Amino acid sequence: MEKDYSQLTTNSANLSNRLKLNSTTQKIDFSSWLFGVLPKFRNTSNILDLGCGSGNQTEYFLKNLNDKGSVKAIDASQESLNKIAYDERLEKFAIDFDDFNEIEKALGNDKFDLINSTYAIYYSKDPLGLISFLKNNYLSESGKFVIAGPTWEHELFTEITENFGENLTVKKTIDFMESELKPMVRNSLEIFSLNYLINLTEFNSVDEALLFMKNTTYGSHINDKNLKKFFQTRNSLKFKKSSIAICF
Repeated sequence: MEKDYSQLTTNSANLSNRLKLNSTTQKIDFSSWLFGVLPKFRNTSNILDLGCGSGNQTEYFLKNLNDKGSVKAIDASQESLNKIAYDERLEKFAIDFDDFNEIEKALGNDKFDLINSTYAIYYSKDPLGLISFLKNNYLSESGKFVIAGPTWEHELFTEITENFGENLTVKKTIDFMESELKPMVRNSLEIFSLNYLINLTEFNSVDEALLFMKNTTYGSHINDKNLKKFFQTRNSLKFKKSSIAICF
């Protein structure tokens, strides 16, 4: 039976640690790249941020909206939502991604000019169904849907798998963008864009690499001693990692 990794993925402290480590170990700042490829939106836009975490993208949207714009932010973790500062243009909802009834209650009759989901939507049991539900019911006529996540070019996950075996739950999240979402978009939509980021993660020490692993899902099934040995015996602590943002 596969281990349940929901606590690791939604835990606020783990998320904060991951974001902090990503900002100090990655060659290219992911958020800056993402904000550069997001479709342009008006400062009066109505935006949905699905899987907002502690609000990195949410805060960016608010900074670029005037008092007529608004953001609804949904996350599975109330603790993470609590870290997003109060703003009268913002509504926050702690909702399981698979609870469509609660999503309907939160979104009401709103139509969104932009629906954004960054490294989150694949934690749904049926991410394609969730995407279809949101697109068909809540995306405005000229609105855009942006989903960002990992690609197969993920050296750290690949090496962990080769050395310690396959973690099917985590593999599903790594595969989703390329094996499920991209084919769906290509087969059903005429207008879409694929934006790739090839990044490099370089840990400054074995301890830093271990700290990162403790706050993510990649090595959750591995004994700490074996994981430490894995990093100690490598020639370097550099790992190539790609991300993709699909806009439609």
